[in-house]
Formats: sequence, structure tokens, C-alpha cells
Amino acid sequence: MEINKEILLSKVKALYLKYGIRSVTMDDIARQLGISKKTIYEYIKDKKDLVNQIVFSEFDKIKEQIQTITEQDKNAIEISVEISKLLMNLHNSYPTTVEYDLKKYYSAIFTKLMKVQRENMYESIIKNQKKGIEQGLFRKDLIPEIIANIQVQRMDLVMESNFKEMKKYSIKQILSEISNYHLHGICTQKGLEYLKKIKS
Repeated sequence: MEINKEILLSKVKALYLKYGIRSVTMDDIARQLGISKKTIYEYIKDKKDLVNQIVFSEFDKIKEQIQTITEQDKNAIEISVEISKLLMNLHNSYPTTVEYDLKKYYSAIFTKLMKVQRENMYESIIKNQKKGIEQGLFRKDLIPEIIANIQVQRMDLVMESNFKEMKKYSIKQILSEISNYHLHGICTQKGLEYLKKIKS
């Protein structure tokens, strides 16, 4: 197989999603890709570096997707709904074993990832809040910085075990309810009417 860094990260990511991060060794990667470990080390320093590069490569892709949504010619409610859908789909794409392995065996990478994710989400929410206020869809008395902070904290809460133990409901249902709850709290009457319209 002809290999480059992008192909390497993509193939290893697929292995991590299937088997978990910890259980996939460098020997496994070399065997699966049909290359030598020496070739792998031309692109990375060690497994920690490999995990770090894959995690932040994925983060950059998600960040680009969110940026694409926010830059579309759509109003603030549509943008909020689109981002919620994206987050739901992404959550379903990553097995819990990957998050568990990151937390337990690569805690520094996980902590750094959470930090940049929160910062990116915070900035996106503030930008969309201001857009919604200008469009008359969100209440003028909102303080975007406070609302953005609440939303970031809510997303953290969803990842906690209390929510994951609610077997009666899927993560999709939980995220949908949180999005609905959030929008009903910040919309003007005009915004609520538009929200009702797109839901019907």
C-alpha cells in the first residue's frame, strides 16, 4: 500500500474505532496496513503522538464542519438546529471505548481536547447568539457570554454517567431535548413561530 500521513491517520482511526485505542498495537497497525513499523515512525514519534495527531485531526474536521454551517446563508435558529444534528451524528459515530481509552490512558490528550472543544463551542454559540438577536429571533435581553457558558456546561453534563445511565432514552433524544429546551428559552415570539414552522 502506498502510504502518506493522511492515509496512515485515516486507517489507524478506523482500527481505533473498531477495536479501541489501547488494544491496537503498533505491530497491529503495521500488519493491517502491510507496511513496516519503520515506515510508520517516519510520520510519528510514538503511539502517544499517533493518538494525539488522530484526535486533533478529527477535531479540525469537526471544527470545519461547524464553521461551514455557521457561514451558510441561514438564520440563527437553522444554524443551531444544524449544529445539534451534527453533534448527534458525531456522538453516534464514536464508540464509548474510544472515549474511555482516551480518558484512562491518554488523559493529557483528552483534557486538551476537551479544552479546545469547549473554546470552539463557546465561540460558535456566542457568534450565533449575536446573529439571532440581530435577526429578531433571539431575545434582546440575552447576555451571550452567559448563555454560551451554560450551553457548554450542558454538553459536558450530557457526557456524564448520569445521562448515559438513562437507558430509556437515546443520546439523540437527550440532545434533541436539550436543544429544544435551549431554543425555547432564548427565542422571541418570532423565533418560536419560526421554530414551530421548521419542526412541522
